[in-house]
Amino acid sequence: MKRIITIVAALILLPLIASARPQYSILQSFGTKCQNCHVAPNVGMQRTNSGWMSRKDISLINPSTLGMQGLFDAIGESNTLFDDKVTYGLDFRYQTARWGKPTKQSVTYPHFEDPTRDTTINYTNPYGTERDYMIMILTPYLSVKPVDGISLEGSYNFAYDIETKKRYPGQLAYTGAINLSPGEWLPSMADYLPSLKIGYMQPMVGTDWDDHTYMTRQFVTPTATPPVVPCDYIELGAQLDYQAIDWLGISLGIYDSKNLKIITQNYTSDQNLSGLFKVTLHPPDFGTGITAYCGGTVFVNGVLKSDNGLYFKNHYFSVQNIFFHFGMADKWAVMTEWMHTITNNARETDNYSVELN
Repeated sequence: MKRIITIVAALILLPLIASARPQYSILQSFGTKCQNCHVAPNVGMQRTNSGWMSRKDISLINPSTLGMQGLFDAIGESNTLFDDKVTYGLDFRYQTARWGKPTKQSVTYPHFEDPTRDTTINYTNPYGTERDYMIMILTPYLSVKPVDGISLEGSYNFAYDIETKKRYPGQLAYTGAINLSPGEWLPSMADYLPSLKIGYMQPMVGTDWDDHTYMTRQFVTPTATPPVVPCDYIELGAQLDYQAIDWLGISLGIYDSKNLKIITQNYTSDQNLSGLFKVTLHPPDFGTGITAYCGGTVFVNGVLKSDNGLYFKNHYFSVQNIFFHFGMADKWAVMTEWMHTITNNARETDNYSVELN
């Protein structure tokens, strides 16, 4: 019953929600930087007021067809309260998929002669589990800015409480962090000072795809099943973000590896911190109408040694990533990405993706 009520409530709210995708940064005219529409640099999730307004242009369902135009008119101008001190939002996603591989299964039912007894039949399902449906995302967001230069942000995906078994390893239902922006305290230095984020966050590996089943997010470990770096891969960490220049974005992060160890099937040591360096370039269109952004990521978990040159000690995991996305607003977008992963002394994987919208 809880699941049915949640689905109905979410479907009612669906017209209020735009499913933000990286392609929209090319297809829409708001610009290619994530932070033009989102609170967190280089990551999707909670929208700024600009992002809130843009969803009116990309909503799947016209609210007037559902008799909800009045509600839209009332809340459609902004997603902020108390002089922009509080920002709120909501994401919803419902999907269908086949789950799992061929497995040994069992069914238990009351014995036909004695209802107090149970009969169990064990069998092998050669086709895997049947197609099923799930709520993947039902996430409210909240950001509070009590004073200039300090903000608190958080989210919780209630779908985790509804679909308890349909999740990838390493995912967390929640995020929560404090953001420090010294440029707001020192306006004359704003172009030179990065912001600092501390808390539970998503390490920004490559393009922040809205779908964690993208092939570029998969890699190979010593076991037979290739795991995935999922969209809700969250770790406790600290991250410096420099976004003051319109055409440039730089991020440096250091994170715990508790959930990464689960993703890599215990090959990664939970005693080692993970480090990340990411750079994105957002060139102007030079009057051509072509918008684009590109960049790369280096993400490493391991121990750096310097006794014989600079190298990583055995037993490490690393990801190198390059992406290049371009297109024309309101017309088309081409998204390309390459991901190279190394599970030391075990496997190396190269994944490529090219997508035309």
